[in-house]
Amino acid sequence: MTSKESALHAIEELPDDASWEDILERVHFMAGVRRGLAELDAGKGIPHKDIQKEIAGWVGRINWSPTARLDLKDIFEYISQDRVQKRAA
Repeated sequence: MTSKESALHAIEELPDDASWEDILERVHFMAGVRRGLAELDAGKGIPHKDIQKEIAGWVGRINWSPTARLDLKDIFEYISQDRVQKRAA
């Protein structure tokens, strides 16, 4: 999927009353995820368990927007899966 296709898909998933800020937040988040995945592919990753501990510490300290909560849920689901198995699918 191209960057443009990913951005359009992410925007289409937002509610119809999403603000420009919501759209920018989602696209910016998706760009960060793609950069992170590229780093993982280059072998620059941090072990999943270390990241899970770090993110778990953030959850209680940050007032997450509804969109960010959905994104965070997706991140937890993704990092709990084995990356090699995900690629093979």
